[in-house]
Amino acid sequence: FVYVGSLSSWQIVDRILNLALQIQNEIESIFTFITINKSELEEKIQKTDLLHYKVLTGNNKFVQNSLSIQDFGFLIRDDLMLNRVSSPVKFLEYVSNGVIPIITPYIGDYSDDVSERKLGIIFNGDIAKLIKEIKLIIPDIKKYRQRLYSYSSSLTWDKFN
Repeated sequence: FVYVGSLSSWQIVDRILNLALQIQNEIESIFTFITINKSELEEKIQKTDLLHYKVLTGNNKFVQNSLSIQDFGFLIRDDLMLNRVSSPVKFLEYVSNGVIPIITPYIGDYSDDVSERKLGIIFNGDIAKLIKEIKLIIPDIKKYRQRLYSYSSSLTWDKFN
């Protein structure tokens, strides 16, 4: 599992840490956090019971290389108008690298695409349901990745070639 981003309040990292804690109880996992706020995030994590994690920092090339070995990526936001009209680059970074997004239902058109095209998981606050969906995806992860690559290609190369 991966999270890429800062510790800005709208990134709701505390909620992501809570999800990670609950996921680790059900699924063998390693959590990778890539942020410019490395020491601050390490302090936050050390106050939790999160067991297997890495906190990294790096430039865009480093992020892209790191994403290529991840399975699921968090993109969790509050239900605000700003998020409903946003287009986070993080989403495209995830899907273009085969990282299955775990996103909330109100992130621009991306949430609709995730739901309609079966690209990942819409997290509506039900953690038990989220864990069940992750477990269902794991055996089909290659199929999901292929859909993610096709989707990413359709948004980039296919539109401009």
